Amino acid sequence: MNKFVVVDIETTGHSPKNGDRMIQFAAVVLENKKIIDTFTTYINPEIPIPPFITELTGIDNNVVMNAPMFSEVAEKIITLLDGACFVAHNVQFDLKFLQETLEVHHYPELHIPIIDTVEMTRILMPTLESYKLSDIADFAGFDHNRPHQADSDAIVTAEWFITLYDKIASLPSITLHQLQKLSKKLKSDLFYLIDKISSERKSVKHDTEKEVEIINGIAIKKVSSIDEKQVNDDIKSDSSCLNHLLKENNLNSANKESMSTFIYHSLKDGEISLVEATGCNRYDAYLLSAYYFSLENNQPILITVSSNKQLQLMAEEVIPNLRKRTYDSFNVQILKGRNRYINLWKFEQSLREESEHFDEVLTKMQILVWLIETETGDGDELNLTTFGRQFWQRIATGETKNSVTDFDFYNQALVQAQSAKIVLTNHHYFISDLVGQVKDFDHFEYVIIDDAHVFEKNALQIVGNKFSYRQIKYILNQLGNADQFKILSKMNRILMKYRLKTKIAFNHLDSQIRVFSELFDEFSRLSISSVMNRNQQNKHAVVDENLKNYRQIMYSWERVYSAYIELFTNFENWLDVLNQNYHELLDKEKMVVGHYSLLVNELNCIKEFNDEFQQLHMNKIIWIEMDERNPLTSLVYRSQPIYLDEFFAQTLYLHKKSIILISNAFTVEQSFQYMVERLGLLHFPIVTRQFPIQNSFNENIRLFSLNDLPNINEIDENEFIEQMSNRILAIATAVERQILIIFNSNTMLRKVYDLIKDSGALEEYLLLAHGISNGSVNRLTKQFMSFSKSILFTTTSYLESMNNITSLQTVIMVRLPFTSPFEPVHFNRAKLLKNKGENPFYSLSLPEAVIRFKDTIEKLLTPNMQKNLILFDKRIYTTDYGRSFLQSIHDISLEIVDINQLCEEIVGDSNKSKY
Repeated sequence: MNKFVVVDIETTGHSPKNGDRMIQFAAVVLENKKIIDTFTTYINPEIPIPPFITELTGIDNNVVMNAPMFSEVAEKIITLLDGACFVAHNVQFDLKFLQETLEVHHYPELHIPIIDTVEMTRILMPTLESYKLSDIADFAGFDHNRPHQADSDAIVTAEWFITLYDKIASLPSITLHQLQKLSKKLKSDLFYLIDKISSERKSVKHDTEKEVEIINGIAIKKVSSIDEKQVNDDIKSDSSCLNHLLKENNLNSANKESMSTFIYHSLKDGEISLVEATGCNRYDAYLLSAYYFSLENNQPILITVSSNKQLQLMAEEVIPNLRKRTYDSFNVQILKGRNRYINLWKFEQSLREESEHFDEVLTKMQILVWLIETETGDGDELNLTTFGRQFWQRIATGETKNSVTDFDFYNQALVQAQSAKIVLTNHHYFISDLVGQVKDFDHFEYVIIDDAHVFEKNALQIVGNKFSYRQIKYILNQLGNADQFKILSKMNRILMKYRLKTKIAFNHLDSQIRVFSELFDEFSRLSISSVMNRNQQNKHAVVDENLKNYRQIMYSWERVYSAYIELFTNFENWLDVLNQNYHELLDKEKMVVGHYSLLVNELNCIKEFNDEFQQLHMNKIIWIEMDERNPLTSLVYRSQPIYLDEFFAQTLYLHKKSIILISNAFTVEQSFQYMVERLGLLHFPIVTRQFPIQNSFNENIRLFSLNDLPNINEIDENEFIEQMSNRILAIATAVERQILIIFNSNTMLRKVYDLIKDSGALEEYLLLAHGISNGSVNRLTKQFMSFSKSILFTTTSYLESMNNITSLQTVIMVRLPFTSPFEPVHFNRAKLLKNKGENPFYSLSLPEAVIRFKDTIEKLLTPNMQKNLILFDKRIYTTDYGRSFLQSIHDISLEIVDINQLCEEIVGDSNKSKY
């Protein structure tokens, strides 16, 4: 394998057999990692090029009009590839299209080895967020000024292939050997390249070997130990930083005008403070003040943000920038839950298992490369597939410690956190710590909670419980039965090998599993029937005495639980017997027991839910939900408290000296009252403060509402959807740029998306929809932001997870973001308020919608960039309560226009933004 031909082709579609054709072919020939030849040509497809392809590639019908037809260049292409390895970025597409095109023109099939640079990149650059060629070019610093044109793409792919080739050659010998073994199961022929490089290196010790240490037979990046000199240097650095912060920021000034000084004094005075910070850099403000207070008082501070994405932003951008400003190491440690960190022993054992599943092989190879680069062992650094994430759960730290060695990434993070001035974590881990038995954060007496407007919502999900039909069936499938060589069969083999006695034989246990599975299926079918019989506006079925077949469901559940208790008791017996003899087991057998223990522990959700059924009362509800299109596989059971006042008081407010709650959306008509109630702070002394938006931000937001679109309750829903879709088409045709459309309802989102897509009126646009298009929130957002003409259909719930949308200029909000009145927790809160004589709309629905509305606008705020937020909801100016939205967004004025006026205005803004 010495000759590599890197190929890229541009086409009119995906399948020559369905009439699609090639419009450009490019090849770069490599030998000894040097470019020795190139070939590129446009190809006349003999059919019109679709507008979307022209938008994507820049190749139109005029460009290919006088180009050769494929039959005229086919021989040249075949000769070029003779004796070579075919390399491409997403090789399956390029090679398949070429093979089918050759077949259409009656040429023989090519039989050549292949290498996919997407596959190579996933393995060798496992932390890259995107594997798109244009993003890779940006990352590597390659010149790529004509993306989606074959000649430019082929050159970049060739340069990147050489980079990846060199990366393989630089790997430690043990890692290279492990990759070589695994690579036999890949889709491409990467094995032969790794084998070639391994043979060339032989026993030569590479410089990389000095940078790694071997633990459990795996190479990991060498961890620097902290010596006494380093500790003394840190103390000197702390003193220097204290003086610098005092001089530059005047943080201990009695004047509390700045956000930094206000937070500093709140910490110092031991207060519970609510801070609304809009349109300003709140991260710098609270990090600087917290760090200064920590240095001055020798007290660690815990800061918690809403998500791991926010933690990533802090780690990659905010903290490095602060370190530059403070001339200090800025001793901050990020700490997440145990399941975020790898367990080296578990991973090493998994490498001993034969991997048949492609995604599992890929994930193992990614992790092997990542381990020689990571300093944290935090799996969130990896870009894994969905299956890869499932595999990660098997090898994460959890409650299992490393065998053989004491080295553990999670414990290392804990140790570092104990000496850090500031520890950063996410809401999920912090709230789980409040609920759990092990208290990693109990010693922190000073806490800052960012994104506090969603803190209660996140807490509800964690304090509550959830399990799904698919989850239970997955666990049972993983355990297997007597006819399958899965976990239970492997466990039985271990028991027999060591002649260990259990309370129940394998065949009886197998019979119990079948009974439990059948009873659970029966209960699930009854649950589906309950949801189907609900009010059609209500997407859930709350389990209470008002439920139509409540008695049948509860009786069915009792049977399920009775079978479960018998089964679970025997599962635990098997586990206890093996744990008592754990020291005698081989490492491979310990891995099986560990996997079994994980699955059995996950089945504990049945017991937890039974406890919920036994404690149905006014402050807790249980409900069933599903998607009617796939009722069984989408069936989910949930429970949540209605309020968390007591939980917050007992676990948080009464145990900390100072708590600062910060948000960009805390007030409704300048009042904190609603969020004070939601956070359970009515009976605690609190301090509130707003730090308002800067003029440079809100001057660039234009808020429009259409006066020629009826409200949904004024006309038939299908007619409303049709009228709304027509206006979306008009806006998209006018602006010709990215558009984000926010819905309250998944059902309406799907209907509008289908109508617009089926119309074919926006062929030049990339249309994406959360819950419909394949990919995670993060992936779809990246796709959306990568195309100049794209539309992303999303909902308010997805919007909370979206990042990096500040460069958006056009956002459409279909309806004001009110929660569905049938949402279970909301419905029960409204019922309680009504029983107390309050108006649920003004006490609950309206302030909640205003907070969401504000948060949406805050996500869009960027200085010096024009933004257009378009409302398809006239209620903002036709109702009395509409002013609550307008008065809460810092005097951004509302412009009421028809669709023609709107298009003229936003096209004008678009033209201005180009200069």
